[in-house]
Amino acid sequence: MIEIYNPLNEPIDLSNYYLSDSDKYYQWINGESIGNFDFLIKFPSGSSIASQGTYTITTQSNSDFSDSYDY
Repeated sequence: MIEIYNPLNEPIDLSNYYLSDSDKYYQWINGESIGNFDFLIKFPSGSSIASQGTYTITTQSNSDFSDSYDY
């Protein structure tokens, strides 16, 4: 699970942000193959995180996440 928090008093545009466990993610951005990897996401164009907002990113389903973390 990854949690992203925006401590600012204004939204943050996430359109050009990526999360990856690969040190070669930049190759994918340029349209090249990076082979097998475990985790790589790009936030969709226009995505933002609200002021004082939090995003929780997980590979589990909503119910599995709630059961695992008592969220």
